[in-house]
Amino acid sequence: MENFTVNNPTRLVFGKGVCEQIPDHIKNYGEKVLLVYGKGSIKKNGVYIDVKKQLEKAEDREAKANAR
Repeated sequence: MENFTVNNPTRLVFGKGVCEQIPDHIKNYGEKVLLVYGKGSIKKNGVYIDVKKQLEKAEDREAKANAR
């Protein structure tokens, strides 16, 4: 096997209202997001919809910033 290095820094943010912070957290990263979740509780409790809305908000912010 060849030698290699993997750097995978991870930031986990927990608490009330943290979904609204998503656009601020992801602005310095690439254009794609991978959502990883279990069997569906994220959809049952509404977090999936909240995250999707914030990702769309971040996308809108990026589009407006690029239009300037």
